[in-house]
Amino acid sequence: MNLLTLNLNKPLAWSRTAALEAGITSPSTALAAVAAAPEDAEVVLFWNWEDMVSETEDDGPAAARPCPAPARIGATGLASASLEGSAVAGRAEPTERLEPGRYLFVQTRPPAGDAAIGGWLADTVEWFAREAWWTKAKASGPLILRLVHEDHQTAVQLLRQTE
Repeated sequence: MNLLTLNLNKPLAWSRTAALEAGITSPSTALAAVAAAPEDAEVVLFWNWEDMVSETEDDGPAAARPCPAPARIGATGLASASLEGSAVAGRAEPTERLEPGRYLFVQTRPPAGDAAIGGWLADTVEWFAREAWWTKAKASGPLILRLVHEDHQTAVQLLRQTE
């Protein structure tokens, strides 16, 4: 993996209602939903940075173990008849947004098989936090986990806005 900078030129948005109706409450249920979803479906999970990562002066950042529940969740593109009906009815849906700007970014794939998602996610978050610390990359705001169904696989992205 490489820590990169993503220059997001247009906003991204996800429906909180879609995530709720799909039963997404955790990284495990999010990964399962995206794996079973059509191409280009997405789920996004937000954590307060301080809830996921503890920062120490000497040893660098460490991920919380076990990972806490996400603060917010959104989804888009999940196949669901009830979601199509609510959109057609024009019901205003609460959304999660990622605004244009610069973000620290890493992309990987989820573990294969029955690997423990919580431990894998904590390891990935810790790698992300330590790389940012080691390279002195300044970032702020929440930790964002974006799961995208692309090329018949799930892409896992961690993002955090740069300062």
